[in-house]
Amino acid sequence: MAFLNGFCLRIAVVAFAATTPLIVLGAGPEVGKQAPPLGLSTVLQAPVDASASWEALRGKVVVVDFWATWCGPCRKSIPHWNELVDAFKERPVQFIAITDENEQVVQLFLKRTPIHGWVGIEGVGQSTSDRYGIQGIPTTVVVNQTGAVVAVTHPATLQPPQIQEIIDTGKSSIPHLKEGAAINGSEDTAVERVSTTNAIFEISVRRSGPLPSGHGIDCWESSATSVDVSGQYASVRQAILTLFEGKQMLLDCRTPLPTEQYDFNVRLPPGASHADCERAVAPMLRSVFGLRVHREQAERETYVLTSVSTNAPGLTLSGPNSSTSGSGQPDGCKLGSSTISGLVPFLEGWLRKPVLDETGLTNRYDIWLKWQMSKRELLPYVIDRQILPFVEEPEAAKEAKLSEAQRRQLAAIRGKLDESDFQKFSAEDRENIKLFRAELAKPEDERWLPEPENVIAALREQLGLDLSVQRRSVQVLVVEKDEQSAKQKD
Repeated sequence: MAFLNGFCLRIAVVAFAATTPLIVLGAGPEVGKQAPPLGLSTVLQAPVDASASWEALRGKVVVVDFWATWCGPCRKSIPHWNELVDAFKERPVQFIAITDENEQVVQLFLKRTPIHGWVGIEGVGQSTSDRYGIQGIPTTVVVNQTGAVVAVTHPATLQPPQIQEIIDTGKSSIPHLKEGAAINGSEDTAVERVSTTNAIFEISVRRSGPLPSGHGIDCWESSATSVDVSGQYASVRQAILTLFEGKQMLLDCRTPLPTEQYDFNVRLPPGASHADCERAVAPMLRSVFGLRVHREQAERETYVLTSVSTNAPGLTLSGPNSSTSGSGQPDGCKLGSSTISGLVPFLEGWLRKPVLDETGLTNRYDIWLKWQMSKRELLPYVIDRQILPFVEEPEAAKEAKLSEAQRRQLAAIRGKLDESDFQKFSAEDRENIKLFRAELAKPEDERWLPEPENVIAALREQLGLDLSVQRRSVQVLVVEKDEQSAKQKD
């Protein structure tokens, strides 16, 4: 599913594979302590006068589940969650499913997959999941009538008698799953064996094998303590950008690049610098691919980032409890204990232009940015998720299991549906399918991008920062055919 996989840059601490039933939970809040504030901007499916504050919820058992629409284990647990909500709808129990995603995305998901109870959307500011120490989802936190945390578990294992016990006693006998604890599903968990010893010095490249089903392309893994880096199923273009710390919008490629996928591995002795890495990989690129990489100054249209306010809700000084994590989301990003320069790569990825940081801000901040998503950005959430894997990678056997309506939508997206049948879709569906086709016609890294004005407006309102377009002299990464290499081969 190329248009959804994108680059698989491996920077996350925990990742969930759709086919892996192993669910690892974070430590969660401390059992016996008062529950931290929820900090929700919106509560869907709640009464108009309802409040998701512990003061308003006092006297009820509150079951809080941290989840996301993109999380496979979360989606699998929804039917059981709904059964629990229905079983206690006449009892003093409140169920709240919390996500940090865009409200528009969640609303679209709920139309197809109802979630009973309240659905909370995290607000801009300190993350609720960070307050609760959530490191893996789904994770369920149960709070008693006095606001104290009495259990941290997985929603699939929570049973009615356990909730009834808390109603009756205010206490829970549910074992607390500590950080790193895991729940195994019924399917086998596949693992890849790796060598137990690493090379001291290695520069290698080999053709990648067949791409396993569900595996991302351009999967890169780097070290926080060295310049070592490795890539799987990687393009030569992304290898150059990664190994030379280049930016896509500042890449001047003056020769065609190979289209095959390769596995790269770079290991250098302790203490090696990034300049050492570039000097080590340059001969490999010349000898294997006949490419020469160097830098030049050139004038380019750039965004200049400046500070216009120091009292913004999404930009707060980091404290001793701030996490050091960072992640991009479909409608923004959350960064913990980051400098403003840590925000720049995200902005460049969304806006496809270089961004120069001229804010003058040098502190570390907890940053949370969310913008209003455009219709174009929402398209992958509008189309039935079950057909998305087959849009660009047909699989006849699996497609045969789709419903007739799903197969019609898939044929329409592929442009293989008769016009008379296409007209049977609603006007809104026809428009969405046409827009979806238009996005698929673009290069992969230019699909589903946000509207620049939405990003800029959110920056100003939530972070007190501004972006302006200016022409500046910047350093570009030039890739050329290495003539000397070519002559030697001739």
